[in-house]
Amino acid sequence: MSSPSETSSHDALPTIWGLLGRRPWQLLAATAMIGAGVAALPCCGIGAFVVAIGSAVLLEQLTLAAGGAPPRTRFTAGVIAFGLAMLLGLAATLGVSVADGDFWTSVGTYTLAGALMGAALAPIAFTPFATIQSKLSVREGLVRAIDLAGGDRLSRLAPLCAAIAVALLVPVPVVAMGLGQLVLQSSPAIVVAGAVAFVVWMAAVPISGAALTLRYLRLERRNDAPTQLAGASTPLFGATSIGLLALAFALGAALLSPHYFQVVSSEGARLESYGVTARASRTRVTIRSAQGERTLDLPRDALVDRVLGTEWPECSASEGADGGQIVQCDRGERRVEARLDAAGAPIPLGPGARIRQAMTSTASAALFLALLSLAIALFRLGRLGVSLRLLFRPPFTLEGTVSSSEDGGPLRFEATDGSHRVHVPDDRVSSPEPDRVYPSAATLVSNCAIASMTFREAYAPCPPDALLVLGSREAALGRHLARARRVGFRLALITLASLVTASVAILLEI
Repeated sequence: MSSPSETSSHDALPTIWGLLGRRPWQLLAATAMIGAGVAALPCCGIGAFVVAIGSAVLLEQLTLAAGGAPPRTRFTAGVIAFGLAMLLGLAATLGVSVADGDFWTSVGTYTLAGALMGAALAPIAFTPFATIQSKLSVREGLVRAIDLAGGDRLSRLAPLCAAIAVALLVPVPVVAMGLGQLVLQSSPAIVVAGAVAFVVWMAAVPISGAALTLRYLRLERRNDAPTQLAGASTPLFGATSIGLLALAFALGAALLSPHYFQVVSSEGARLESYGVTARASRTRVTIRSAQGERTLDLPRDALVDRVLGTEWPECSASEGADGGQIVQCDRGERRVEARLDAAGAPIPLGPGARIRQAMTSTASAALFLALLSLAIALFRLGRLGVSLRLLFRPPFTLEGTVSSSEDGGPLRFEATDGSHRVHVPDDRVSSPEPDRVYPSAATLVSNCAIASMTFREAYAPCPPDALLVLGSREAALGRHLARARRVGFRLALITLASLVTASVAILLEI
């Protein structure tokens, strides 16, 4: 009689379309709730709450459709899903702010930044599913997500998460543009594009959730042994949390600090003076009307000093849109610009322009290094978790001896009873010791059974997930745990230093 674990293999899971077809109306209602929350995001946090609730309901319905039975909707899972989506959107928005190109360049940058962020966060994409299906805490869900992602192929998981990020992010601004043109009634083509993007987004949300749900369940049933990664991941979680808090503080300070000047394209003729003149001192920029009606003193900032230097040329101004004025100051091929409204008051920069101004090359490089370090840490810990799982509770174990090949090829493992002979490459050896004398006792652990060899002198290829343990398995487990802790600590320091560097660079621009 087969055991429950054998009957509940991943082959029993439905396809993506089969999963979506089991509870279509519930999934559609949850997706509509998420869409309503996204539309209401500017409304004082109400939208974020609705998105979190809708995400939790969607995860619950997908779990039920896949055969699980959670006792209730877990709001925590919805919050985590919303947080991951916000990280993707923030990365894409920062990419556009830094690129500062035309429309199509901005679209390409937005798509590329979202895809890169999705691939980088692939190891923690399973966190909402771990918290709702295994009833784990946030920390336990993070560890479990990294653990399971390590058992998957990077070449499959990273592109999948990158495609999901693009499918979820790119339609949103297109829908917003379509709604804007629908109100203005000026561009039917953009309205149609917005309607198509809305349909694509409504389909992408449940399909993405179903794909990740099925992938999570397959990995969970295949890798059910613990890995003890919690201790190794603690420094990484702590450093990332501190660094993100510092970055949030720096971005908040940049957004709250009023700035009036931005770098613009210097192409075209210099403006002719129209009604106002502008001059700059070392600390202030004075904008004075020709009639002497008003004098405005605007504080100089790091941006104008970096672009124009400490000694400004005389500035010029002209009439702008809606009765306002545009003030421009040039030095060579560089130009900064400020805008005044119809009443003559300066107009502060918007959030996008303010972030673009604060994101210098130093801050951008530091953020890229932090993301790269975090991605490497997550993937490496996940891969180490595969070895830890094998050492902690191996499904298949063979005791025997290992000897070196005479021609410098892979090691040769032979079981004690002689029924199994396996060629073991160097990358499948747990902590190889260069001064070890062969033949010596060894243990071969694997996730799948190894076929016995009946032909004399014939050797089977080593399974891709097998591990050859030289010495005791307990000692090998201790070495792998120590290595995981070193990896987590070193990459945590790099991630923290990079995030702090980016935060300082942003603050220096205020």
